[in-house]
Amino acid sequence: EVFHQNLPTIGPLIICGLARTGTTLLYNLLACDPNCRAPLFTDMNVEVVPPISRSDSIGQKRRLDLLKPLLQDSEQLPDMAMRIAASHPHFDIEEDCCILRQAGYFCMWTFLSDDEDGTPESWIRKEMNNDYVYDYHETFLRMLNTVDMPKSHWLLKSPFHIFSFDKLLQHYPNPLLIMTHRRLDEVFPS
Repeated sequence: EVFHQNLPTIGPLIICGLARTGTTLLYNLLACDPNCRAPLFTDMNVEVVPPISRSDSIGQKRRLDLLKPLLQDSEQLPDMAMRIAASHPHFDIEEDCCILRQAGYFCMWTFLSDDEDGTPESWIRKEMNNDYVYDYHETFLRMLNTVDMPKSHWLLKSPFHIFSFDKLLQHYPNPLLIMTHRRLDEVFPS
């Protein structure tokens, strides 16, 4: 049933800017449109199968209750996650990079080293075929679509899509892309 569930013909609308360029503000503003749907944090991180409707207030509260102890116990969060949490507010809607991570795609490698270092990680990064990541991403959206199909379009946001535009466009042939930009001399201090 999930694979036959059609996605909306418009979009998805995807915000692809790098960190600290206003993507979160723009994402939250666009998510106010009642005709679109942005994945909830709980859709992607707490008992994702089976998906539950947003109108299922009991199910949504149960998911939030499962999540609260993890977010409140700072001893369980690594130091880097604590620093990120301090500078990046948490919202009910969240970046779809959570879906990419579920598929095993963690493209922070791209930021951590260059391709010329000769390590196995570098080879994997260069040779890895990311089709499976966007196969999973599309299947995940179709799964969410079975319980809460947007009236108009999906709203997505992740800076990591810029590293795999070719795969993204294969799976979503009619996306609406927004690339935010900010001068580097303004980004680094913030």
